[in-house]
Amino acid sequence: MGVGQVTDLKKYSEGVVNLALDTEETILEMVGLGEISGWVSLKNMEDGDKVTIESHVKLGSGSAFELHESDSYSDVQTKSSLRFLNFVGCYGIKITLTQTAGTPRTYPYLFFRKG
Repeated sequence: MGVGQVTDLKKYSEGVVNLALDTEETILEMVGLGEISGWVSLKNMEDGDKVTIESHVKLGSGSAFELHESDSYSDVQTKSSLRFLNFVGCYGIKITLTQTAGTPRTYPYLFFRKG
């Protein structure tokens, strides 16, 4: 990626979510046309923990979010940073985390928007 392309990105969503068990938390919700890239850290997970990360998209104006993908991660993660790359949405994108087992943990995240 050239230097000129990096300047097109704007920090969109950043924080640390502290999950309660079985509570879905939205860490990113973008409405409208745009491209999202970013990271979610699983570095704080320990044995016995399980977290599900879902991405949702809106496929039409005024429509509800639909599930795009759902992935679950368990125990200590050797690859602790998840990357979302060039996730494009016309009407909306949402990313959620739910911890379903173990001791509630914190999950740092950082997303950028282009467009």
